[in-house]
Amino acid sequence: MQIEPVVTFVVKYAEPENYGREQTVNDIDGLKQYINCQGLGQHVSYALNVARQVYFIAVIANRNHQYKLAKNDGKDIQTDAVNIIVAKKLTYLSDLQEYVKKNALGDACQDVNWKNFAQFDTTKPIFFTGPYEHNGSFLPDAPVRERPLVCRPLTDSDIVVDKDLKQLWPTKTNEIPSALRAMFRKKTEMIK
Repeated sequence: MQIEPVVTFVVKYAEPENYGREQTVNDIDGLKQYINCQGLGQHVSYALNVARQVYFIAVIANRNHQYKLAKNDGKDIQTDAVNIIVAKKLTYLSDLQEYVKKNALGDACQDVNWKNFAQFDTTKPIFFTGPYEHNGSFLPDAPVRERPLVCRPLTDSDIVVDKDLKQLWPTKTNEIPSALRAMFRKKTEMIK
């Protein structure tokens, strides 16, 4: 019997929480495909956590079997993670105002939960997201108070990319962020 590590890359929503499913991707192209399948991105930006995880298998050569070994409380071991915000473009308070106006129902509009309000600067980009009508628990005819938006200013540690993973923030490079490229290059794990 031989014990071997297996590396996977797992993508899940960070904001809005509990939206969408956790998905395993093999490479940057797989991440792009995942992003292009997300309906939420047609309406608001959203944040993803992309994690590199490792689990171990026991390979029994003469029986041609593999068994996953439970470790770390039955969960895979996370070795690296990169959080990204996926957006069509950088957004500002004026974009939030336009979105809320456009999606108002009669005299009511979606609630906005402000985070880090003291740090807001109307000249700097923001991140706003929320469960949109495509989420099964937030049907189109549900009251707008049940579809709140979350809004906060962008920080220098945020990484904003477009659907093709080209970086828009903190510096527009039109390239895939170096942290993502570096993580996806680590396709193997050594056992010492």
